[in-house]
Amino acid sequence: MNFDPRHLWRSSEQAAADALLFDDDDERGNRWAGIVLRALTSAVLAIALWAYVTSLNNPQNSLDLTGQAIEVRSLPANLRPTLNRASIDVTIRANHSVMQNINSATIHTYIDLSGYKEGTYDVPIKVDVPVGGSADIKPPTVQVRLDPLASKQVTLTAHVSGTPDFGYTMHEASVSTTTVTVSGLATLVSKVTRAEVAVNVDHRNSTASGDLPPVALDASDNPVSGVDFNPTTVHVTVPIELSLNYRTVPVKFNIKGEPATGYRIESITVNPDIVTILGQPDVLSQTNFLDTEPVDVTGQTATVDTHTRLVLGSGISLYNMTTNSVDVQVVIRQVQTTQILPVIVTITNTGPGLNVVLTTNRLDLTLAGPLAALQAMQPTDARAVLDLTGLGPGSYEITPTVILPAGIEAVTISPARLPLTILPAATPPPPVIATVTATVALPTPPLTPQYEFPTPTVVSGQPTALPSPLPVASPSPPATPIATPVARPSPTSTPVARPTVRPSP
Repeated sequence: MNFDPRHLWRSSEQAAADALLFDDDDERGNRWAGIVLRALTSAVLAIALWAYVTSLNNPQNSLDLTGQAIEVRSLPANLRPTLNRASIDVTIRANHSVMQNINSATIHTYIDLSGYKEGTYDVPIKVDVPVGGSADIKPPTVQVRLDPLASKQVTLTAHVSGTPDFGYTMHEASVSTTTVTVSGLATLVSKVTRAEVAVNVDHRNSTASGDLPPVALDASDNPVSGVDFNPTTVHVTVPIELSLNYRTVPVKFNIKGEPATGYRIESITVNPDIVTILGQPDVLSQTNFLDTEPVDVTGQTATVDTHTRLVLGSGISLYNMTTNSVDVQVVIRQVQTTQILPVIVTITNTGPGLNVVLTTNRLDLTLAGPLAALQAMQPTDARAVLDLTGLGPGSYEITPTVILPAGIEAVTISPARLPLTILPAATPPPPVIATVTATVALPTPPLTPQYEFPTPTVVSGQPTALPSPLPVASPSPPATPIATPVARPSPTSTPVARPTVRPSP
């Protein structure tokens, strides 16, 4: 259908012609109404057709944007907003051609606080959307608290911490300004009583300087955060310069008096035994050690643990020591004396039926102990024992057990091991039976060999007890073969001749 809008504005000639066609005014009005109706219908259909064709070529799309930051616009003076949330989620809807230019950077979510005063409000969230697009916001509002701001001036000081390098001195710090302006929420600013800048000069050997931010402190010197300063930084200078030379010297310990009689000083320990001193070069060059105040040990019989002060000369000071004293330990012991004592060995727990032969039964003991204890010792107070428990016949070397009074010890034992021999006890020989015959005398039995005892060792200058060994058991004499036993004749009877067996020649 072709619609020509020119038909709506007919010329006067056409209107005159139409007037001839209609007889009355009613018919003429109906004619105009039909024309207008057809024109409106054609327009609506054209718009619908255009929208349909456009939707086919440019469809509508949607875009979900999460975590969109909320901007604050038109903030009233002297008020600071606090939002219960910092971001929201937004869904953007627009035709494809419009959506091509939309992203999280082109979409701005904000709240407008113009006209608001101090207090808490639910403020609607707005979105800047390009023409042809729409936005859905979740949630649609955000809670905002508006707090009043305040500012004031406070005193600024420098807080210096640490210790400069050895031999250097730190002077008083200086700052570029002694006051700063602190601003922020009125509730926070009211807590601030002063400000300071912190400077650390630990192990520095040159002047420390720089621009540092102040720190707000309350009345208890606790930091107050959330406030701003004007100026934001201040310049601080801490002069550090070389002051004195140093030297490391030993500590010389001094003793006063003597321990009790019979006691002596065994060792002395000082802690620290080396210290570092500060002073002018000419003074340090003449100082080779530091003396201590004397420690009195008069009449002492036990170890002394104490403290004593160092004697510092004029112009000398200690470095890195909190106190002018050292720890001292004086170890005191009884005087020890040595003495050589001969001891006779005692044998115990010899098995039944056994005899013991010792090469020597003497030991020389070198004893050590307090002089008084050695002088009071009796010869019988020292014993040396050889325990033969469980030992059978044979040769052995056994270490003796030395028993001494309390407080005395054996430094050396000579000999350290004693050789000995354990033998079975001797068996007595059987009785010899005499044979009386008429013609043959029995042969004489051989002599029994005897054991030769070793010659006891004699130590020069010392009497030595002789050992008392038992004789070695002698072997029994061989029996003489006798063919026929002969009765022992009575002293009054007459001997009767009996045949005697002679040995073969």
